[in-house]
Amino acid sequence: MQLYHFPARDNLTDIASQGLTKHQIAEAAEAAWPAYCARRFHGVWLTEAAHPHNQGLRAADMEVRLSVWIGDNDPKLVKWTDWGPKHLSAETYDSLSKRGESGEWWIYLDDIPIWRISEPVTVHDHKPVPKRWPDDFIIQAAPPAVSGFSSGLTAV
Repeated sequence: MQLYHFPARDNLTDIASQGLTKHQIAEAAEAAWPAYCARRFHGVWLTEAAHPHNQGLRAADMEVRLSVWIGDNDPKLVKWTDWGPKHLSAETYDSLSKRGESGEWWIYLDDIPIWRISEPVTVHDHKPVPKRWPDDFIIQAAPPAVSGFSSGLTAV
């Protein structure tokens, strides 16, 4: 099944190196955090909609689209309208659902590895983000060695 995720452009570097990592699915009052976190309400928001309008997203999350492929029978993929009412208070579920076209929403209850994610495209023209995916987004741990350079250190 092809679904979509709309990250902020600033998050592409982390996504390129880690994939889509699960986060808190819904905001909870600070007093409710221990019970909320104990229930492991963490996942990755996905949608059937190829365009971010009416998805309840912040403006920063409406610039880039990732296509994500998840197996139809993957037990970690749950429909928001099935999962939300069973796991959240009616008030929290209704509050989130009113933000957009919630009938198109899905949650993946785990991290999504990079191999399931397509290159990012810009929402306004559907062209690839002007970098190679994911290679140009990954920050190198150390710069490449420079030929003919010596650090001056000697092994003991």
